[in-house]
Amino acid sequence: MTIIEKIDDTIIALEHKKLSDLLPVVCSLALDFSDAEGFCFFSFWGKPVFKDSNQKMNYDDIERSLAEIGITNTDDRRKMLQISFEKYMSSRTINKDKVCMYTAKELEDVCDQYEDMINNCDTPKNLHPVDLYFRSQENEALKSKLILQRADIERQYALLRSQMAEKLNLYRIQAKNVERKQEINNAMSTSKKVFIIHGHNEAKKLELEKMIKEFDLTPVILSEQPSQGMTIIEKFEHFASECGFAFALFTPDDIVSDKNGKQYFQARPNVIFELGWFYSYLGRSKVCILSQASEKNTIFSDLQGVMRIQFDNDISERFIEIKRELESAGMIK
Repeated sequence: MTIIEKIDDTIIALEHKKLSDLLPVVCSLALDFSDAEGFCFFSFWGKPVFKDSNQKMNYDDIERSLAEIGITNTDDRRKMLQISFEKYMSSRTINKDKVCMYTAKELEDVCDQYEDMINNCDTPKNLHPVDLYFRSQENEALKSKLILQRADIERQYALLRSQMAEKLNLYRIQAKNVERKQEINNAMSTSKKVFIIHGHNEAKKLELEKMIKEFDLTPVILSEQPSQGMTIIEKFEHFASECGFAFALFTPDDIVSDKNGKQYFQARPNVIFELGWFYSYLGRSKVCILSQASEKNTIFSDLQGVMRIQFDNDISERFIEIKRELESAGMIK
């Protein structure tokens, strides 16, 4: 069973199983995701807040588990316990200046007791009419009181269920992200496709495409791929996600003016957008900027410190540097 399947099974079980039986599962998942606060929070729900009549807190077992997930410093563990306990206390309901401190198991037991007491409030039918009237009034009043008291318990129980569901959904998102990242890493490790991010300079695009083929790699140019009814962004994400490397070709395509009226050239906006997407998807080590030198050509300020390969007239001028980048990324040997 995968971690996601375990989470899904637990989410489904919240609707029909006792929460006291599921708390150990949620605590175990919290440790799997190194969620120290969540682990402490739900651990408090599974055991009495105080030990014996001395009213002393004893959470040695929780501290040991925190140490196992990397919180080795005693002060850090105590601080985490304090933060988690404060969160736990803020989640408990207050009724007539008294905080409901029942554990999950105690909530279930008390709720069952209320159910039995409510059922015992039924008035015998063989009483004298006068006795039946007064007994019925008394029993109905008692029954209403018990139902209200049980409702308080049920509200607290429902709150715990929602807190568990919230955490489980958070763990599921984290697990899916890890799974997706692993899939991306697996795809990148085997992909021989190289995406070419380009602007209007067709000659430089074709030159780079030819060079990539010389390395026995497959160049991917978005405009040459079938649309298959997809939107532009869907098409880009579909074909870009199949690539293990990307070149961003910065050529002086657009003339823009700064606030002082000085004109300069810069790359097309789509080049910047696609570059950012690949930085996020592949990481900077698998993305290379090829920038054409020009006195009036400039690069966005956010990219000023990013290393790039600069060429004057032909991309082939930087054949050795480009080959080195591809070797470093594991695309070629």
